[in-house]
Amino acid sequence: MDRLAKKFETARTLVPPPVVEDDANAEIGLIAFGSTHWAMTEARDALREAGIATGYLLLKALPFSLEFGAFAGRYARLYVVEQNRDGQMAQIVRLETGLGPDRV
Repeated sequence: MDRLAKKFETARTLVPPPVVEDDANAEIGLIAFGSTHWAMTEARDALREAGIATGYLLLKALPFSLEFGAFAGRYARLYVVEQNRDGQMAQIVRLETGLGPDRV
């Protein structure tokens, strides 16, 4: 198990990093991946026009890289935008970060 855990941690440094767009004034962080990216771009524009600042992270690969943990720690509330009825990615985010449903 230790050997597999080490491989997993090494993989974090080798996968493509996420695309991160931080906003120092935002309390909300949005996380998306795959085909939800363009919808998120449009939604962030609409939110910005309504005076709601957001940070954005576009996932590129699993396992999550170090940038992901830093992003998750910067925002009071995270929203995972996905096209999965069961919210599978949100569950993975909760497991990875240790954050509860009140934050993700």
